[in-house]
Amino acid sequence: MGLAIAGGILGLVGLLAMASLITLGATRGWRAAVGWALTVATVAVVAGMALFTMNTAAMSVQQKQTIARKLAAAKAAGARKAEDDNGDVYDYGAPVDFDSGERITVHRAKATGNTSDGRKQVAVRVTVANPTKHRLAFNEQNFDLYDDHNEPARFDPITYSAIPRHIAAGDRRTLTLYFDVLYPGTYAVDYGEVEWQ
Repeated sequence: MGLAIAGGILGLVGLLAMASLITLGATRGWRAAVGWALTVATVAVVAGMALFTMNTAAMSVQQKQTIARKLAAAKAAGARKAEDDNGDVYDYGAPVDFDSGERITVHRAKATGNTSDGRKQVAVRVTVANPTKHRLAFNEQNFDLYDDHNEPARFDPITYSAIPRHIAAGDRRTLTLYFDVLYPGTYAVDYGEVEWQ
């Protein structure tokens, strides 16, 4: 991070020096001074860009190492990585890790009663864990439920009463999401590209 800031500052100083010396040289006719200043300013800009590029490359290496550590920890914990399993179907109870940091486990989807418009209400029990060191935003509407005829269920607004907007670092929450379906029977729950049945 420090290299990026230093590179940015150095590049900015070079550009400012270049602009001011061009203006000064044009008004006073200092061709030699302007030529020399342009050379110095160009070197400053190139050096700033080089420092910024080195920092970006270093960050990429650090990010790859972090991802590798998280994958190893997930495998040790028995969780699957969502990006490795696009479109895969899991049994209820299987934990899956996502790129955004959360570990999602869908425990079950069970009909709990009828709605006023004749649909079946289905309660979906999920655990959202945050194994990262930072707070994660959470949106329960990233979950989808499909009924016995593979029709998308309607998200039931009673869900909103007990759902947090964020999951704290190291925290886990077990929640119940409610959906209304037309065709009761077996249900599939989706989160991103992953499905539990």
